[in-house]
Amino acid sequence: MNMLNNNINIQSIPEDHRKAFRNKNANPVTLKSNHLLFKFTGNQLFRSDGSVTEWWFSVDPLGNAPGFTKTYERGGSNLKEFIRARAAVSKHWGNSLRDLKVIKLKCPVKGLLGQCSGQPFDENEPGYKNVTFIGGEWQVYIPNLTRIEVEEIQ
Repeated sequence: MNMLNNNINIQSIPEDHRKAFRNKNANPVTLKSNHLLFKFTGNQLFRSDGSVTEWWFSVDPLGNAPGFTKTYERGGSNLKEFIRARAAVSKHWGNSLRDLKVIKLKCPVKGLLGQCSGQPFDENEPGYKNVTFIGGEWQVYIPNLTRIEVEEIQ
C-alpha cells in the first residue's frame, strides 16, 4: 500500500527535527483518514506552496498521547502557556500561539509519535540563556503534508 511517509522512522528525518523529540526517540504511527490533529500557532495553516507544518498533537488519545481533552484539563485556564511549556515552543521561534488550528486527515498517513524534548526559553534574551521549557507532551510529526492530505476544520 502506497501511503504518505510509508517508510518513515526517526533516522529518516533531519537531525534538527530528531532533536525535537526527547532522547531523539519517536515511533512510527499510522493515522487513519478523518483523524483530527491540533496545534496552537500564530501562522497560517497553509504555506504559500500549499504545504503544512509537520508538528501536531492528536485530538483523540493516540498511543501515549493524551488527546486534546486531557491536555485541556491539565492546562486549565492557562492552556496556551501550558502548551508552550510542555510542547517546548521556544520564544525565539516567534510563535505567538494565538490561534487554535484543527485539521482532519483526508487519507491515511504515517508519522512519528514521541515526547517533545526541552527547548531554550529564549536563547536570544539576556538572563534566559539557562532557562528551558520542560517539554514532555506527546507530539505527532508528519512531514510532506499538503492541501491534498488535510482539511482545515478550525
